[in-house]
Amino acid sequence: MKIESQVNPKHVIGIDILRFMAAIIVMWYHYGFWLGLDPNKVTRNVSQGFSGFPEIYDYSHFGWIGVQVFFVISGFVIAFSAQRASYFEFFVSRVIRLAPCVWICASITLFFLFSVDGGFQLILRYLRAIFFIPFGPMIDASYWTLGMEMGFYSMIFMLLFFDKFSWIRNFSVLIGCISAAFWFATYLSAFWNIEQLSAILKKIGGKRMFALVLVHHGIFFSIGILLWNQIKHGGYKNAKWFAILAAAGCLQIVATSRSLNVDSDKDYTAYLTCGIWLFSIVFIYLSARLNHHFHTLPQPVLRAARTAGLMTFPIYLLHQMAGSIAMGWLISFGMGRWTALGITMVAVIVVSWLVAMKLEPPLHRVTKESLYRMRNAYRRLFNIA
Repeated sequence: MKIESQVNPKHVIGIDILRFMAAIIVMWYHYGFWLGLDPNKVTRNVSQGFSGFPEIYDYSHFGWIGVQVFFVISGFVIAFSAQRASYFEFFVSRVIRLAPCVWICASITLFFLFSVDGGFQLILRYLRAIFFIPFGPMIDASYWTLGMEMGFYSMIFMLLFFDKFSWIRNFSVLIGCISAAFWFATYLSAFWNIEQLSAILKKIGGKRMFALVLVHHGIFFSIGILLWNQIKHGGYKNAKWFAILAAAGCLQIVATSRSLNVDSDKDYTAYLTCGIWLFSIVFIYLSARLNHHFHTLPQPVLRAARTAGLMTFPIYLLHQMAGSIAMGWLISFGMGRWTALGITMVAVIVVSWLVAMKLEPPLHRVTKESLYRMRNAYRRLFNIA
């Protein structure tokens, strides 16, 4: 996507900054913590058995919270962008936002993985990724979030298709309350030791379909929509929902933190993680309310922030598998692990810039033109005005 010489003053530049920082802490988490402690040894295997960076576990264990930050941002941005779009315009915007980046990044990851893990199953994982099939293992574990995004986009698409976008606030409350009820019930069943309920909830928690309809993560998308609604309409009608959903979000974060502690044999609290997430919500709100202040910055700074926001998605898709393999190569060639870590992080950022600024834009244009041609052909075939 081309960055114009003058950044649109309505563009919420703080979102780009937060999105980029969220991607960086996710990368920092995977390299600084999960690389050495992954119980399935997936990233450790592709990185040539490298044992990680135990010296920085205390400073990287919380980085996974960047994903929950992404979900809140997604709720806010999608509500903001869909409010004046037709259902077809929304569909096209989501396809060109996701598909070209996935096609490019999955292909890069495929190249790296073939060096350590070739075979038919790898091709299947690649095909699942590029065709957005949300079931079964994909080419990189990070792709698990695409299913949640697609589930959320599908719901917004249906609101637009039936011309019911005005229902979006009530819709956000509904999906938020369903998700919050799941996490409150999970917590209370464990607290009161209700074994049958715990077993049912654990089964729901392990089903991919429930994740795709946002039972697990609907809280975060809902908060994003409510932030947009609050900025647009003001007042206090959202206050109670923010309180309920923020509490449920913290419960989800605590549950995830405990699960990761079990997997990694660690004992970290979730206070810092919850704090980062709550801070991100406040930052989104203030970024939107004070956006005019951000736009007093020099245009080169604004363009750099906008570019950083566009780089976020390729950073997220490339860093885990391709980056771990690259780090393993560097260390196997005799490079020191800290130097390899630094070079790998810089390389991921540089490649992500190339993907976002050089490789994606042509695919954006081709994909958009193809979708509009398909729509026009459909209209001619069925004589639709």
